[in-house]
Amino acid sequence: MQLSCGQYGSALIAASYGGEHIVSKLIKAGADVNLRSKIGRYGSALVAAAANAKIVAMEPCVVVDTDIMRLLLAAGAEANLQLNTGKYGSALAAASAGSDGGSVVAQLLLDWGANINMTLENGEFRTALEAARGSPQRNNDLEKLLLENGAK
Repeated sequence: MQLSCGQYGSALIAASYGGEHIVSKLIKAGADVNLRSKIGRYGSALVAAAANAKIVAMEPCVVVDTDIMRLLLAAGAEANLQLNTGKYGSALAAASAGSDGGSVVAQLLLDWGANINMTLENGEFRTALEAARGSPQRNNDLEKLLLENGAK
């Protein structure tokens, strides 16, 4: 089920902005977790989830809500999906460019096989490292994580 439409490009992309319960229902109904949108800021559900992952606790340690990302990945979302449109080009670039929990989100994507040196065909950045370095919210811990994992 594709459900392509609207400003987000699909119902699943819109729900991935923060509606875990709806994402779960759409996946169960057969929504395509790898649908590449032709319009919108995100380009895919996984990118929307990565870009909008929120810090939910700071004490005693930082906790980032990655539940929607985990749902999508478990349902077969590709960590290395090249996008047709959007600001980021990939989920790892979205995490690197300014997700609140960037390091946690990036590590999750790396654990699921994200290619740290994938050259992006679309978006504002050509690589995840470029996204991390070019972000207004530049995060030194995230940049260090990418470099330690082989980013060039």
